[in-house]
Amino acid sequence: MISMTDEKDAFPINEKEVMDYYGYFGSFGRFKMKIKFLRNWILHSLAYSSPSSAFVIKMQRSRGVRIGKNCHFNPYVLIDLIYPKMIEIGDNVSLGSHSMIFAHSNPSANLFLKQGEYPRKIQKSSLNQGQ
Repeated sequence: MISMTDEKDAFPINEKEVMDYYGYFGSFGRFKMKIKFLRNWILHSLAYSSPSSAFVIKMQRSRGVRIGKNCHFNPYVLIDLIYPKMIEIGDNVSLGSHSMIFAHSNPSANLFLKQGEYPRKIQKSSLNQGQ
């Protein structure tokens, strides 16, 4: 059992969970995962502060986010950087600035809590018209 004062980091566990999700293993798998994350981060960064809703939607679709017709995104919308393909946004949805949409919950970087009652949870996240 790990104590709350233990200085160990949860990063290796988090990294393994993401690698397992994508079916990656070993050094080459870790490299592919980092390239995937870098690509997602670059596309997200381009979209994040853009005043053009059409450009934001194009960048988010490039990341794998499913976005319906007649949608509008204001600047500063944050969509999951690790699991963008688990996000689905229906037709006629408008997202205001500083909206955040995640398909995962990983509430703790604290190893004690991570190994207890707060494990990573991944689930499809959908927004539809009128929600």
